[in-house]
This record gives sequence, structure tokens and C-alpha cells, in this order.
Amino acid sequence: MEKFIIREWAELISKPITLGAREQEVFNHSDLPVVKDELSITLRLKLQDYTSSCFTIFHKGTDDLIRTPGLWLSENKLHARFTGNWDNNEGIMRVGDELLLQKWYHIAYTLSDPEKRLDIYVNGEWVGYYSIQDVKKQRVIFNDGPLYIGQAFSRDGFNGEISNVRYFNWRLTPEEVKKDLSAGLRKNEDIFYYIVSKGNPVLGLSFDDEGSDEENLDDENFDVESFDDESFDDKKIDDKKVVDDSASILKLRSFKNNTKAQWKVQRINNSDDYSLLTGNSPVRDVVLINKGTGKAMKYRNQERGTEITQVDLAEADNNCILWTIGSKQNDGTRSIHPNKNERISLDGWTAKLVDGCEVRFFPTHGGSNQLWTFQQVLSD
Repeated sequence: MEKFIIREWAELISKPITLGAREQEVFNHSDLPVVKDELSITLRLKLQDYTSSCFTIFHKGTDDLIRTPGLWLSENKLHARFTGNWDNNEGIMRVGDELLLQKWYHIAYTLSDPEKRLDIYVNGEWVGYYSIQDVKKQRVIFNDGPLYIGQAFSRDGFNGEISNVRYFNWRLTPEEVKKDLSAGLRKNEDIFYYIVSKGNPVLGLSFDDEGSDEENLDDENFDVESFDDESFDDKKIDDKKVVDDSASILKLRSFKNNTKAQWKVQRINNSDDYSLLTGNSPVRDVVLINKGTGKAMKYRNQERGTEITQVDLAEADNNCILWTIGSKQNDGTRSIHPNKNERISLDGWTAKLVDGCEVRFFPTHGGSNQLWTFQQVLSD
């Protein structure tokens, strides 16, 4: 079965850090967004000096010639490469103007096997590309190696500062590159996520003031034959779910340009350690704060059928607003549970995940109704 990849990106380095020629930052493959056949990397770079005639900015792979993606500075110009099934060192040779010292540059590297091309942008301007010629036979080879920022294998790294390193699992368009450029140095507290349903990737968790759609519980949307996963068998056994009469305002809604579908992930100790979401481990003691309402996601109890509402943080009891975000799956999705209780999960409440259906608690079964992707919201 073909793997479906949901668009996801992560900011690996936020504020500026300084690296020397023999220093590096390393990000394991498992901690990066899942890539199928496209990726992009954007960053800001300021060089202090030229450490050699050819030095590494970033390199993903397991040795010198496994290099998808890779970016170097050769003779002070960008040198963008990748590995193909016909040549382990393809790409662009020394493109654009020389990078000057003591000056910040925004650099974007985009690569697509379906589009058969590599593009490079500097400060939002398209400066070069490489196009695969034999499109039927030649393809890009992606790898499971770590991503190195700075020194990698036989090559030294750069001597300077780097910030806002962002890794995308799709090829950015020119408009998206410019949007990334204009985002500037973002603070952690401005980072929000869409929490997108695996079962219907056009819908995400959203606060909704329209009340409960009771007809969703009994109408044609609750068609048990629509389940395509044996993990839903326990739902098929029951004629009806246990329903709370009060309205639930957590629903699945189209999340595009919807501020009520944007969520801040806040640790209870007030440390905005968003990098935890790029790892594989569960993230506990989390408050989910809605951008549109400014309120936190709340549950009354941890029982099957419990509705999910909202509450002002100043009035909240920690026992009802803390969550655990489950381990990252191979496809990048995660489950969401009341804190430290992974026996019950947030669940799309109807068999067909349609716009407006409720999200409540249901015993954990690992089906697509209970799995979510955290997609960072690109700032305007």
C-alpha cells in the first residue's frame, strides 16, 4: 500500500547559534518530518570568515557521497547537491553571487523527485536550478541518515552564525519561500500547530460555538461499514456510543485560515520546548491553547464519551487541562490522551470523518480516527 504523507515541517534551530569549522549540530532521521519524494530546507546564515575553499552548510546522509540533501559553499558560492540512482553527486555547481562576510542571508533549498528538479533561492530570489533530464529512468535517492548542520564527514563546516533552520517534507513554491523569508526570526511563543486528522487530512481539531450536531450520532454518517481498519471492531459491536447531552465544542473543521483550528503547545512549567514534538517520545504535562479563543482545551473526566470543551487558563484546574501527546508513529502521526492515561484517546466521533463531527474520548485502539499530525502554521 502506498504511504500517504501529510505536509509537516519543523524548526530545528530557532535563535542564532555560532558554529566553528569543526563543530556541528546533528538531527537524527527519526526526529525529522517524514519524507516521501520531496523536501525543502530554509535557513539564515551569516559567515565570519571563509574556512576553506569548500565547506559544509548542511549534509544529510551516512557518508560523503550519500548527500540528499546537501549544501556547501564552494569558492564562496552556493554548491547544492543530491544523490541520484545514476550519479551519487548531482546538482548545482557554484550558483549565484559570492556570499559576503558579516551579512545575513536567507537561503532556501527545494528538491522534488516528481518535479525532477532542485532549486536554490537567496533572500527570496530564485538564483539557480538543476533539472533531471531522463525523467523516466533517473530519480532522486532520499536516505535515512542524520542531518548535519556544519562539519560533516571529510568536510569542515562554516565559521559563523545560523538560525531559523526549517525542514519541510514538501517542495516549497516560490511564494512559500518568500513567506518563509518574511517570517523573520520568530519567537517560540508565536508557534502554533494545526492538529490534523489522519482519517481526513483536510480537517483539524477546532473549537466550535455551534453546539452539538446530535444528528451526527445516528444518521448515515455513523455507518459502521465505512470503517476500513479492524482496529475499529469494538465500535462495531456497540449499537450507539454513550452520549453526553451537553454540547461539545471540539469538532473537526476545515483548518485552512481558521484561527480556531490553531493550537499552541505549552508545557506546565512554562518552558516552550517545541523541539520535543520533532522527537519520537510521548510529550506529557502539556496544555493545548487555542489561538482563536485564547482558551485551553479541557475535559471533565477521563471516561468514554466525555466531551471536550474550553476554559480560561486563570480558572483552570490542572487535572482537567493537562494532556499527553503520544509517541510519534512511522507516518508522523500521534495520538492525544488525557495526561498520563494512554488507555483513552481523542477520537473522531462518527464513522465518516466529515466537517462538523465531534471529537470526544474513546478507548484507545490506534485507528485513523485517533491519530493526528501536528503541522506548524506558517506565519503570515
